[in-house]
Amino acid sequence: QPPSGNMGAKSTTEELAKSTPSGCFSARVDTRPGAVAPVSNGINVRFDMYDNPYFGGSAKNDSQYKPAPNVIKGKFYQNQTKICTYDDVGNSPCPDGAAPPNSRPMPIHSCFATDTCAADEPTWIHERFQPPADDNQAAQEIFWADYWASNHPGDSLNALYSAINPDGGVLTRLEMYNWENSANKIPLGDVDGDGIPGEPGAPQGSSGTGGDEGESTAAGENGNPMNYGGTEAPDLTRRDMPVAVINCIADGPINGQEVDVPVVAFAKMFLTHASEGGSDQTIYAEMIGVLQPGVDDEILHDIVQLYR
Repeated sequence: QPPSGNMGAKSTTEELAKSTPSGCFSARVDTRPGAVAPVSNGINVRFDMYDNPYFGGSAKNDSQYKPAPNVIKGKFYQNQTKICTYDDVGNSPCPDGAAPPNSRPMPIHSCFATDTCAADEPTWIHERFQPPADDNQAAQEIFWADYWASNHPGDSLNALYSAINPDGGVLTRLEMYNWENSANKIPLGDVDGDGIPGEPGAPQGSSGTGGDEGESTAAGENGNPMNYGGTEAPDLTRRDMPVAVINCIADGPINGQEVDVPVVAFAKMFLTHASEGGSDQTIYAEMIGVLQPGVDDEILHDIVQLYR
């Protein structure tokens, strides 16, 4: 439940979108029953997507709903209208026949489409995490090959690998995101269709023809936020999300609305993709670690109360 206790769809969705939450959670939480239909809209504000309900009007000018500075997502948006998208696996071109963007979203394993990931097959481990692949640069580059070829065709992943992944091991999506921001390598796509990616300033997801010569502008996605108009700058941490971890076995069964459920820890998640809408409210995120006192003090607080 939101900190206010208001379990309405609007309140829940807005809490997922806000840059500053309306309250705090303790070491115990109350759960909200059922699916919330527009949850994706709240998540997608962080990706510079402002959709109805709740965010289709002036929300794009509200700093409370600022996006991340890097919102590459494999989607065409123009004037807040989706024109074209990759599917939820991130590999297939646009299903509507429109010209697909030269940009791609973060890679996602095909097991999500076939329901064979660890959640469904407890013994399954992604090949990137199996030794020696977990410290094998070649294995990591294979995983990132399509993303890199689409979004950084002028650079060599092999040459830049140590800068992107200085600690070695698995090259995480968060590390790629942080490098793109710090190295000024936010993917810009081939925004004017001339085969050269990266011309800044072009409208995100422009489509159709433009200019006196009828130049095609349907060939790329600008990863910079282009819809947001608030006064505060986009925030690097907007694709981070702390998530309460509960033990559904020891403290279960968790079914619908439960009250005063103990929190084992708060996990740090990185949002890898914009969430799909409609009946699919799936949120894709990569687990980065666990919030720790003294390290994540801007999020995690020890509150001392004095009693008399």
